[in-house]
Amino acid sequence: MNLKIGDNIKYYRSKRGMTQEELADFLGVSFQSISKWERGLAYPDIETIPMIANYFEISIDELMGNSRVRTEEKISEYLQEYNRLALICTDESDREKNVLAKKAYAEFPYDWRIIDMYRNSLVCGCDEKNFIDTKLTIRFLCEKIISGCTNDLFRQRAISSMLAISETLDEEEKWLEMLNDDFCLLRGECREDIAFDRGRFSYGLKFCQENLSEYLSWFLMKIDTLEYGADVPDDMKMSAEQKIAVNNKVIDILKIIFECGDYGEWSWNIACKYEENVRLWLYLNKTDEALDCFEKSVEFWLKYDELPEKISYTSLLFNRLEFIKNDSESADADFKNPANYIERINSMSIYDKIRNESRFIVCFDRLKHKE
Repeated sequence: MNLKIGDNIKYYRSKRGMTQEELADFLGVSFQSISKWERGLAYPDIETIPMIANYFEISIDELMGNSRVRTEEKISEYLQEYNRLALICTDESDREKNVLAKKAYAEFPYDWRIIDMYRNSLVCGCDEKNFIDTKLTIRFLCEKIISGCTNDLFRQRAISSMLAISETLDEEEKWLEMLNDDFCLLRGECREDIAFDRGRFSYGLKFCQENLSEYLSWFLMKIDTLEYGADVPDDMKMSAEQKIAVNNKVIDILKIIFECGDYGEWSWNIACKYEENVRLWLYLNKTDEALDCFEKSVEFWLKYDELPEKISYTSLLFNRLEFIKNDSESADADFKNPANYIERINSMSIYDKIRNESRFIVCFDRLKHKE
């Protein structure tokens, strides 16, 4: 007799990310028993088999190994046909997708791939006439995935769907918080889209500006990668002159965006770009240009240091936002204070080229008075 029950217990246990000890605790047996079952050295007793099948949400036939290969073939057929229909993008193909997904779910209600497919068909082809019933089904499927599925992609999709059908601000915030870091930009877009779709235009415009602020941060990070990418071959790296030009572009862009001069936290970014240019000019032995940039760097560094705890932006692209200093400083507060800047300057030998210049001494003293 060639029973596959041991292989299947191991398969479904691993699929759930469970240890033998965790399964043993649920079934009320020793983990040694689970080990023997999976190695084919023993079999569960007749009373335990239905409990195992119910726990894994499969039929006893599937647990015994009578249909797993055929089941996988059938699920694969459903998924392939659904993906084919999804590429057509017509009203008729949307209806066919819904029928197919509903049929697949009726046949395999415990397979996460099928559940995710059914969820997707309902979200993407939601019938407004039956919206209330559809939303209830979407919620049921999503809650099932979130509570029981270990596939993070399926979970994140379910969370996004729950966000889309949420009815209150508290609900929205709950699901937004559950989106992981890979969905961070999606999180902002969802918040913005939901606000506009539901007629909350003031919120939508504010969220739009928050997204713009986040994209601006990513934009600066990408420029740093272009300039200083650690893994870029030497023959593809920017020259000192090119880096200076790029830094100047960043500074010009920020000055255009903040036309009212209310740079807030971005004054620190401008200070950093000027300071980078100081070192680049010194590398090129251009001391006058380096001193010009040093004066501007200190000016913007002090602008940042002297900011009040909270300011309201007035520049057009950010005039619905506030800058709260304590919120932005937490992880890098030490790096952003003048004492750290002073320590960096003192530790860099390249500054020796201008340390005795009167313009340098005056600006450096301004920094030291802020320690």
